[in-house]
Amino acid sequence: MDKKVLILLALAAVVSCGAKNNPTDSVPAAPSGVSIERTGRTAVRLQWKDNSSNERGFAIWLKSTDNLLSEKKIGETPADVTTFEVTDGLTEDHSYYFGVQATGSSGDSKTVYELFNLVSLANVPELIIDKSEASDCSFLVKYHFANDSKLSGVHYGLCWSKEGTPSLQSGDHQEGPQMSASGQSVLQVIPDAVLESGVAYQVAVYLSATTGTWYSDPVTLKLKEAPKPISLEWKSIQAPDGVQVYETTSPVNGRAFRAWYAVADPAVAEFKVNVPSSAATIDQQKASLGEKCLILTNGGYFYNGRHTGLAVHEGQPTGSIGAVRGSLRTQDEEYNMMYYVTRGLFGTDKEGKPAVWWAGTESSGTPLYFSRPLPSVRGEARYGEVSSSNPTKPAQWQAREALSAGPVLLYEGRIPFNFEESEKGTEYYLNNFEIMPYDIFGADVICDRTAAGYTADGKMILFICDGRITESPGVNLLELSRILLGLGCTHAVNFDGGGSTGMMVGGTHINDVSPNNRPVVSTMGFFKK
Repeated sequence: MDKKVLILLALAAVVSCGAKNNPTDSVPAAPSGVSIERTGRTAVRLQWKDNSSNERGFAIWLKSTDNLLSEKKIGETPADVTTFEVTDGLTEDHSYYFGVQATGSSGDSKTVYELFNLVSLANVPELIIDKSEASDCSFLVKYHFANDSKLSGVHYGLCWSKEGTPSLQSGDHQEGPQMSASGQSVLQVIPDAVLESGVAYQVAVYLSATTGTWYSDPVTLKLKEAPKPISLEWKSIQAPDGVQVYETTSPVNGRAFRAWYAVADPAVAEFKVNVPSSAATIDQQKASLGEKCLILTNGGYFYNGRHTGLAVHEGQPTGSIGAVRGSLRTQDEEYNMMYYVTRGLFGTDKEGKPAVWWAGTESSGTPLYFSRPLPSVRGEARYGEVSSSNPTKPAQWQAREALSAGPVLLYEGRIPFNFEESEKGTEYYLNNFEIMPYDIFGADVICDRTAAGYTADGKMILFICDGRITESPGVNLLELSRILLGLGCTHAVNFDGGGSTGMMVGGTHINDVSPNNRPVVSTMGFFKK
């Protein structure tokens, strides 16, 4: 056979094989994971998984269990759209097979069916949003229910989505706080840890019961402009090999200010926690830790000489984060109100990579690490115990060295709190999710501070500032967050301040010791590898 003919035949075979394997010319794969939730007396929402890349769209089919030959197509969606609302043609106290089929230019997939029973309802609940607003760090929604008294197995809360109608099946959600015995409106906050700046979200109330799930009409909310970084003039000072230390005397909001921060690369130095058997000053703890300790600061909170919170050293956790009082003042109404909380935690994993989480302890005593806080609101929103689903699914993070305190100052470059108060007034903050007490949290709480954080490129930072002296009255937590943002931190946590604040650089205590040489029960620092 002529050589040219052989080449042409070979090319034809290649083209033929290519056409046969071209996914656009094949029947699309069938969808899977069809799920159905009831959204009204005679309405449901279908959702499914798209398993093909070449469908023209999806056909929706319906047949009643009373007559399996009654199959009919009731709708279509465009390609890649995987939800469909059925609002017509259904009757209470009937069961239906709902089917979804991928359609294509070369044929259609098999139809995947799911059975659903529309049980009779005495009442259809009404979900009513009374108030919704956005701040620079959260969405606030106040809502109530009507006609829900005869429902069983009820769960409720907020769901939100950047695209499309929010539901439990699409977007994100947070179960709501405990409802008061009087059945008053529920106030719930969505923190910016789960939101993107500059994005408009659809937010709806959901109520899920054994007979179905219902949603309010959604509202549109968008975060307001976040506070800007505070940039100060910093100069380098002498420090041990492996770390850099900087100081500033630049004023903050017209006040004199004096602060220091140390920077360490995890490839050169490691972060470690120290929890001694009894309280000791940071000078004493530095001396006991030896020359490998390059930088040391005070650490977490303590009460009656005992560490309060969670600590992890060499992979072994100690302590816990339990329920806290709404107020530390015995005369306050909130003194006897207990709130389950998550608290800010800074630490490193076994590779030495830094992380910031909201930490909690489940009833078994196991520490859990979350990418969002339990959104407790003093005087307004109390939640159930922290668990593997509350406030959300925990991160699979293995701590090597970590310490809790709070609040989280920065998370993914955002400040997750402000000092906005609720309608209840003074100290009833809407965004004090960690229920920090009056001597730590508030616009007027200006004092010495300690913080730990890390930058976008993974550098670790330990920060302190003087406070309550003429040369440096100190800063509040919002100012502290903005200063750390100005240093390039993307994540940061506040630690114990006031008389506990201190930093050792090598063997030198660098900040003012007149109010700041208190014995402490935990420290944290950078150590030579």
